[in-house]
Amino acid sequence: MGFGYLIIAGLCEVGIVYSLNRSRGFHNLTWSLVTLIAATASLMNLSFSMKTLEAGVAYSIWVAFGLIILGQFVFNEHVNHQQMFFMGLIIIAVVGLKIWG
Repeated sequence: MGFGYLIIAGLCEVGIVYSLNRSRGFHNLTWSLVTLIAATASLMNLSFSMKTLEAGVAYSIWVAFGLIILGQFVFNEHVNHQQMFFMGLIIIAVVGLKIWG
């Protein structure tokens, strides 16, 4: 169940950054409220995931999930081979921490 909460937390993290961008520095009230709700949901789900996962593992996955989803799919950023290599290392490290941690 911990990974389910972690996926929800990662998706909410994407919502935080997207709505924060749309709020224009908290000048748009609607998007500012969406930002606060997404931040609350993300941190709550992250904390729920830490009931069954170690903090370092949960946090690493949460951050990596946000980086990959945000950079490539939401903001359509170009990713070069070196960046893909290091993102792969993050995934391998997280799996290793879960197996041998």
